[in-house]
Amino acid sequence: YLTEPSGDIQKYRAIAVGKGKQTAKTEIEKLKLSELTCREAVREIARIIYLAQDENKQKQFEFQMSWICDETEGKHQLVPNELITTAQRQARAILDGEEGGAMRDD
Repeated sequence: YLTEPSGDIQKYRAIAVGKGKQTAKTEIEKLKLSELTCREAVREIARIIYLAQDENKQKQFEFQMSWICDETEGKHQLVPNELITTAQRQARAILDGEEGGAMRDD
């Protein structure tokens, strides 16, 4: 969900806001979101966030994720730290060219 400054609320499967939103939106549109599990989506979104940050040349940023999915029984919760850590490591490796551009399971 996204709450606009006007107060309007929109439901999305994925949405990008902020400085890198155009880069992120382009990458999100390439994904087949209906075919991804939430855990797969976390890895892809981490890659997209790092890609958008890299293009904006911002050195430090705080990385947080939350989700609503079957795994959380439809409740909004923070993504488990171990999953975020793995996703961040894989995203940085992909952007550094270490994994040939494809996300993989550990």
